[in-house]
Amino acid sequence: MYYETMTARARKPAVTAIVLALLAVLFVTTAQSRADGGDVVVSSAAAQTAANVAERDAQILALREQLAFVQQATLMSEARADDQAAMISELEGTALLGGGPLVERQMDEWRVGYYLGGGRNLAAFENTILPCESGTQPDPFAAISRTDDWGRAQINRRTWAPRFAELTGRQFEDWILDPMLNGYMAGIVENEHFGGLNAWTCWRRR
Repeated sequence: MYYETMTARARKPAVTAIVLALLAVLFVTTAQSRADGGDVVVSSAAAQTAANVAERDAQILALREQLAFVQQATLMSEARADDQAAMISELEGTALLGGGPLVERQMDEWRVGYYLGGGRNLAAFENTILPCESGTQPDPFAAISRTDDWGRAQINRRTWAPRFAELTGRQFEDWILDPMLNGYMAGIVENEHFGGLNAWTCWRRR
């Protein structure tokens, strides 16, 4: 009995030491796990921050590109407005907008609009003002439609009506019935169709 009691007492410090050792290992493992988890959290936060910075930089670059485009378009618009003002001033100093019969005045107005629209080949429209007709094509992007009964090219309304509305906010019907707007439209089409318009049918001398 005495031996068993003494043996049990001798074992208690050993067991206590083992328990303490296990607790120490558990504490170290837990601390390391927490540290590793902290590293993961820090790493994830850093990655998110880098992604946010990259996205912000991309947005700034896109905005700068848009700003440059708007500035260029504004400069071009101002230059075009200056050219048109100079053209009007030059034409007003001539007999181009003088008096005379109604048809002649309409022809003069058409010429003014044509020059303001960028037209430079007035001879192509000799004795031909635009008849009130417009052609259509299966392809909505075809600039010029089939010819009319006189063999003259017709404008493709589906192509150009949205373009004229974009340029001025006016409807297609406004353009075909007003001599000066009609000439302006002819100049635009001549420019944007690379001068490939032989004759024009949308408004005709009666």
